[in-house]
Amino acid sequence: GAYLHFARSVSRRAERILTNYIDNFDQDSSSSENLYSLLSFVNRLSDWLFTAARYLNTRGENKDRETIWKPKD
Repeated sequence: GAYLHFARSVSRRAERILTNYIDNFDQDSSSSENLYSLLSFVNRLSDWLFTAARYLNTRGENKDRETIWKPKD
């Protein structure tokens, strides 16, 4: 689970870098659609890594130590 959380932090960093790149990119370019698709993929990847880490942490010895995550209202 810890490795997945680490991978998620790396993917979130990549997402921030990509967002900064897109903000400074020529919006008239036809490749901007590909950049938005890539950004969407990286975002979904970080979501999946979070969910996978939480799933693994609820199994086995870590079951009692996992903190319940509650989204903000």
